[in-house]
Amino acid sequence: MTKPFRLLDEIRANVNDTAGRTCAVKVVLETLTPDDRADLLAAFDDLSVTSAAIYRALNHRGVDVSQFSLQRHRRGECRCG
Repeated sequence: MTKPFRLLDEIRANVNDTAGRTCAVKVVLETLTPDDRADLLAAFDDLSVTSAAIYRALNHRGVDVSQFSLQRHRRGECRCG
């Protein structure tokens, strides 16, 4: 029987799983036109605009990014931060 990991070991393992990955929102920003990029950044700065609304608008335009990635980027908890 395998000895269970300590919680800290498991947390550290999860941090290492994301090492080197690029923020999905950063990838999206690099693919947008300058006007769309400015609009998306303005939407992130506008607290009256929800991440769900941003997700729906991007999804409608065929942009493949998760709502979770948008939320994480907006909070500064992504690889960009």
